Amino acid sequence: MEIGLLLIRAVFGLALAAHAAQKLFGAFGGHGIAGTGGFFEAIGFRPGRLFATMAGLGELGGGLALTIGLLTPLASAVVIATMLVAASVHVASNRVRGSRGIARRSARASISSSTSVSS
Repeated sequence: MEIGLLLIRAVFGLALAAHAAQKLFGAFGGHGIAGTGGFFEAIGFRPGRLFATMAGLGELGGGLALTIGLLTPLASAVVIATMLVAASVHVASNRVRGSRGIARRSARASISSSTSVSS
C-alpha cells in the first residue's frame, strides 16, 4: 500500500509539475506565462498574467509537494482548488469530453483527494 501511494503521488505530482512548467516557463511546448496569461484574459480572468501565475504556481507547488510527500493534505487542497476552477471553465465553455475536457480535470482532483485521505 505504501509503495502504491508513493507511485501514484510521484507520477501524478510530476505530471502536474510538468504541466505547470508549460504555463510558467514555456517548457515542453507550452506557451509560457505571456501566452497563458493571454488565454486567461480571453476567458475572463483579468489580469490574465496574475491568474496564470497563480494557477501555475499552485500546480507546480502542489505537484512537487505531492511528489515528495510534503504537507500532502495542503498540497492536495491546492491541486483540488486549481482543478475545480479549470473544470468550471470547461463546463462553462461546454468542453466536457476529450483530452482537454472536464474529465481530465476531474480525474486530477480525484487522485489528489484520494492521496490526501490515504496519507
